[in-house]
Amino acid sequence: METRIRIQPAPPYEHTGAMVGVVDAPVRRPKPARPKPAAPARSAMVTATREARQFAILSARMIFEVIDRRRGIAQLGGMVSPAIVEQVSVLLRHNVLRSSDPTVGTAMQRVHVQLRDTSTAEVFGSFAVGGRVRAFAGRAQRLPCRLRSNGPTQPGRLGKVEYRWQLVEFTLA
Repeated sequence: METRIRIQPAPPYEHTGAMVGVVDAPVRRPKPARPKPAAPARSAMVTATREARQFAILSARMIFEVIDRRRGIAQLGGMVSPAIVEQVSVLLRHNVLRSSDPTVGTAMQRVHVQLRDTSTAEVFGSFAVGGRVRAFAGRAQRLPCRLRSNGPTQPGRLGKVEYRWQLVEFTLA
């Protein structure tokens, strides 16, 4: 990153010793620099980071609640890809990550998000189950999702499309 230095003349701070009847030339002072508004790309990245983090926390929490059988697998819906739904159903079928103590559940501890671009984020974190701390990782993408229309639909006419986050990869370690 290149650092730019702006050099400005020092303002007059001593009396010039002007004599009576002699008028000093006016001193031109540079206008103070106004802060530039945030670039649109930077603003979009900040917004995408915030949305991706909220989505990552929500989706990881829902996956762990499904694994603990506090939620049904159908509630993952469009939040995760069909491959992840299948992966979680296999974990449920084989009782993986279930503690021998039924009162102990899976507790999500930390979630971190690293944005790759405004539509892709790497998600990783840790969770505890049965006294052991384990890790998870995944990837979320902002994908187009067709919205349902309230009115009558016309054949050949496309519905409204909205971009929503979806967890497309998920791994437990």
